[in-house]
Amino acid sequence: MELRALRPDDLEELRALVKEVYSDSELAMWFDRAPTTEDLNEIFRLKMIAISGGSAVDIIAVEKNRIIGECEIVATGRAYLVGIIVSKNKRRKGIGKGLLLKGIESARKAGFPNVCAEVVEENLPAKNFFLKNGFVQSGVADREFTKDGESHRILYLEKEL
Repeated sequence: MELRALRPDDLEELRALVKEVYSDSELAMWFDRAPTTEDLNEIFRLKMIAISGGSAVDIIAVEKNRIIGECEIVATGRAYLVGIIVSKNKRRKGIGKGLLLKGIESARKAGFPNVCAEVVEENLPAKNFFLKNGFVQSGVADREFTKDGESHRILYLEKEL
């Protein structure tokens, strides 16, 4: 498996990964439905603008010429880990941790002083993943995430670089 920076020619493979991961909208914090091709094209366009402008780091995991994971960190005053996604049949194999570590290394090299992640409080696997990798809870969002009519608290987890 290779961990490397996202490139403009990765659009089709990244689109396939995102569609696979978010086909079950229960897993998606920010999508209320499976994303369309148009959604994905716009997201990819914005990613490439942010990367070329130095305000984002996007690392992908590639196996046999197929993207099997992605870690995106965007700086908007502070660096936010937008997400880590891994192909459903490649989970629990250390790929997410590898992506996180490479993303953090790239963020450090880009001059980001820290990385912040938002996690729904009830999502214990995600919360524990970040805590095990050196993040600490730094607060609670002043907004809630609502899905299917239920509100959920959002925790801020942060790692100094």
